[in-house]
Amino acid sequence: MSFHIHTNITLISVDDCTCFEEGNYYTTNVGDDCRSFLQRTAFLPEQKLACPDGLIFDVNVCVCDWTWRAKCPKTCEREETAVIAGETHIYTRAGLLQVQAQ
Repeated sequence: MSFHIHTNITLISVDDCTCFEEGNYYTTNVGDDCRSFLQRTAFLPEQKLACPDGLIFDVNVCVCDWTWRAKCPKTCEREETAVIAGETHIYTRAGLLQVQAQ
């Protein structure tokens, strides 16, 4: 797990395809070469968002960036786990599956 500082906000790279920032999970869509991404929270349904033309979603900085600077992963696993504020969050590409207290 990587930690990055982005405009005074702590950014957590969960895996090669997902990052966590400000209570939201962002997962790049490798099916369209990262031109879109999924935004998920624990309480709202998943939302697919598109990057502006010429940009792709970069999970390392959790924003859309120029194609020459961002890296698009070739594949993504179907389930991820992250420990956030002492809770284990288990989620799939469809959204949050469960939260377990530690």
